[in-house]
Amino acid sequence: MLRLEVKKPRKFINPLLSKHNIDKSDFDHFKNELSKLKLVNQSESEEHQKNIVKDFLVNAFGYTVNTKDRIDLAIFENHNVEVIIEAKRLGNTSEMITQADVQKKAFAEAVKYFMDERNAGNFSIKHIIILTAFEWFVFDAKEFEKLFWQDKQFKKVYDDYTSPSSLLSKTGDVYEEFIKLFESVKSKVNLFEDAHISCAYFNLKNTHNEKQLIAIYKLLSPDTLQKKFNPNDANTLNKKFYAELLYILGLEEVKSGGKKLIQRAKAEHSGALYENITQKLVQYSKSTDFESVIRLMIIWINRILFLKLLESQLIKWNSSTEYAFLNASTIKDFDQLETLFFDILAKKPHERAHREFDYIPYLNSSLFEPHVFEQ
Repeated sequence: MLRLEVKKPRKFINPLLSKHNIDKSDFDHFKNELSKLKLVNQSESEEHQKNIVKDFLVNAFGYTVNTKDRIDLAIFENHNVEVIIEAKRLGNTSEMITQADVQKKAFAEAVKYFMDERNAGNFSIKHIIILTAFEWFVFDAKEFEKLFWQDKQFKKVYDDYTSPSSLLSKTGDVYEEFIKLFESVKSKVNLFEDAHISCAYFNLKNTHNEKQLIAIYKLLSPDTLQKKFNPNDANTLNKKFYAELLYILGLEEVKSGGKKLIQRAKAEHSGALYENITQKLVQYSKSTDFESVIRLMIIWINRILFLKLLESQLIKWNSSTEYAFLNASTIKDFDQLETLFFDILAKKPHERAHREFDYIPYLNSSLFEPHVFEQ
């Protein structure tokens, strides 16, 4: 018999995502949209309730949500179904699954819709959700792939259904056959044990504290549902910070041939590091090609990152923010930053012509000597 292994949202999502900070304004917006979802009335039609769920996903996360064939709702990416949603009306206990009972029509429908997509050549499915407006069960598509699409018994039922010569042609009959298989399916590891499928579960009728709501937010976000979270990807930084960083550098991210590329910003502004470096190269009649500018930019960024670490240690050692020096009031432009690099940090205190950073030690490092490209 197929049984559910129910997990709390925090235990279902990527452990690294669980530790990842979220944007407060985005989270507040999510809570506001969630409060609207909680107002769904059981007396309202199933279609109306589905539309409320759709509005919630679109407004809270910006998903592209629509129907497809018999699928109630689906989250699309580049016209491909990535998340299949089987929605039931509140109070529909005869068809909706529970934590203790998965042998219901809702689950059979979800399995069939998954197999429909796989049969059509869709390899992009990430998750399957079975829900009412309040109760949400979230399954990883990999489990559906292993338990159903790659299982000979489930596949035979589906192939019979899609075969023109088979008598198994009614959709309702497929659901009934699937439910029978749910009752008899065994673990592939131990044939004497029931098969298990894990899922995340939450019920909006329950009271949730802030920590639990954050876990639900992360579960329903594109980071989880569309598996967009990549801890090694720079784009998983705070999006606003990333956009501001590119702006300061004078760069922008573009898509070309399905790939993300970094290039010089079309809307050039004189304050950007890219433009300042370009002006310097022009003054000395040097090449201003993209590679040359980026090479110099990386040298400067490495220095700044090193100094940021140094600054944090000075503040920590002295328990005072008066030792902070990487700010606009202390260093007003790139010329001052250049002075800090070469005329202060690269020299011993008694050799310095500038006295404003006497508390910063001599850094015996080639990082603060003019690089060969700068020379």
